[in-house]
Amino acid sequence: MNAVSAPRASAIFSSSPSSKIGNGLTGDEWYVIVARDLGLKIFPEEFPCPAPGCKGTMDVYGIHALVCSCKGDRIRRHNAERNIIHNDMCTAGFSPVLEPKHILRNGGKKKPADIFVSDWSEGKGACFDVAVTCPLQKKYIDHAAKEQLYAAEDYAENVKIPKYSEACAAHNLLCIPLVFESFGGMTKNTEETLLRTARFYCHRLSIENSIGITQLFQRISIVLHRHNARMILSRRNNI
Repeated sequence: MNAVSAPRASAIFSSSPSSKIGNGLTGDEWYVIVARDLGLKIFPEEFPCPAPGCKGTMDVYGIHALVCSCKGDRIRRHNAERNIIHNDMCTAGFSPVLEPKHILRNGGKKKPADIFVSDWSEGKGACFDVAVTCPLQKKYIDHAAKEQLYAAEDYAENVKIPKYSEACAAHNLLCIPLVFESFGGMTKNTEETLLRTARFYCHRLSIENSIGITQLFQRISIVLHRHNARMILSRRNNI
């Protein structure tokens, strides 16, 4: 319940998905999205995950599909979230750069930014690192049941920030992980970043803040939930 009731997690359910504007959902995708939100079984029984190279088991709730490292589904979901945030930042006038190279001098292969904005706050550039994590993983589920958004905040603080913050700080850059949970919730920093983006977006397009902010979170929510559903549905044929 903590995951589905988190702020912004249910944004998709206040939207009107439409294929005309790229936010369409199939009937099967909508079924999976609603079933996950209600905690209903998606499959009648467990079965071996059909993804090539995977030795895991698909559970009846489809949780395995969201953490399975095979088939490249997690990368596609990540890229879709990254791209829609990048597009909104472009509209907001931040001139973001997608997957920039060589931000860190002598940084080796480190790529701290899925999205880079050269002047984000107090004259500093910001490296935005997008990620999605699942609160139903064994390492999170006990804490996530007690503390809302525990998985997202923990992943940001203990995985993303230690990985890049020191190197970014050495170059006078901000390291800002944008971490979502698979049910749609997000870290406080993620929400604040998107709110700022939405306000600039609204100002440039002369849209009321209340409308523009709602629509931005709806778009991001639809993309996330649609990819979650596709990850689950792509593994259903072997039952």
